Amino acid sequence: MPSLNIRDRRTSRISRTAGAALLCAALTFGGHNHVTAASLSAPAAQADCTPSAITTTNVNFRTGPGTNFPIIKTLPATALLTVTGVNAARTWYQVVFNGEQGWVIERYLRLSCVGSVPVIGATTPAPTPAPPAPPTGNVIFTANATTINFGQCAVLRWNVPAANQVLLSTGALQTPVQLAGTQQVCPSLSTRFYLQTETNGGRQVFPQDITVTNPYNPANFRSNAYTVRPGECPTLSWNVENVNGVFLFENNRQAQGVAGNATRQVCVSQPSNFALRVVGNDGRSTLTPLTINVVDRQPANVVLIANPAAVPPGGCAQLQWIAGNARTVNLLDTSTGSNTRVGGVGDVQVCPSRTATYTIRAVLPTGAVAEQSQTVTVANLAPTPIPLP
Repeated sequence: MPSLNIRDRRTSRISRTAGAALLCAALTFGGHNHVTAASLSAPAAQADCTPSAITTTNVNFRTGPGTNFPIIKTLPATALLTVTGVNAARTWYQVVFNGEQGWVIERYLRLSCVGSVPVIGATTPAPTPAPPAPPTGNVIFTANATTINFGQCAVLRWNVPAANQVLLSTGALQTPVQLAGTQQVCPSLSTRFYLQTETNGGRQVFPQDITVTNPYNPANFRSNAYTVRPGECPTLSWNVENVNGVFLFENNRQAQGVAGNATRQVCVSQPSNFALRVVGNDGRSTLTPLTINVVDRQPANVVLIANPAAVPPGGCAQLQWIAGNARTVNLLDTSTGSNTRVGGVGDVQVCPSRTATYTIRAVLPTGAVAEQSQTVTVANLAPTPIPLP
């Protein structure tokens, strides 16, 4: 199975500008950061700021603030929500999505300007008879550690008595596995892993959560606003020292070498994806993605990066992608003819034996298809130094 490493991001610093609306957003691409009322020095600073939120992953939309309330639907990642209330513990937020009101748990939201939203009490939902649970067949799916520090690993263990097929979802990839086995995983952010069994009686899915503490954004790559109006110009910032190179990706454009401590103003009329690649002195690189959404526009679709784009025979490259607002995402490999279901954000190592083209194909809620391709060239390469910005 290819190695997999999904990056997490440290909470971005909040920028205040006199006379402008304060957008209280924390950078977390798949993480669980939020801004509380205690972090605001002056509630009046939010007078011109609309309480809003963006989902950081697919999340249940419920009738009340708790997992004991019925599920209305599942919201997609990067969905833009209007925040109308919060429970007393500030662990669930009442939101409006496409004119429909419900509740979403805080850990899967990137929140903006929610310090003054009203606290809403909740009543216990009327008990409803639970549907009979399908027999699990004594399926075991556990982890030797459910809470780890950033950089540590855990071991998933499973045992399925009988099934036609067993699939293990580790981050962005879903891989067929044996009925019984183990898999070491080293997530960089809190992740829910899934074991899926398929039998003649149907399909069952078993989750296993692993919480990662102290995730970080090594370059402190951030924006002073993550949701803007068409034509507005947020400012990107980053800070990194003692590295071999820093490169900025803007949507699907060629990466530009930039200084290690710098800012860049970007004017966006459409939702846009950005990424900062930092090449260390040891030659290893990290990629930090960042998305800026535009009010009343669909979130940005697909970005695919191959690093490096040319390798020697036997060499490997890292594919990294972002696919927002998609119902399904697939990774296509021309060298093997494979078509693999993947998550909306992820990366995977590829070691092609010949020049190959890889494509991320996303099916949007409208049924339209968005694609982005990258070719990894296999050739005898003369060693060249990595250019400094």
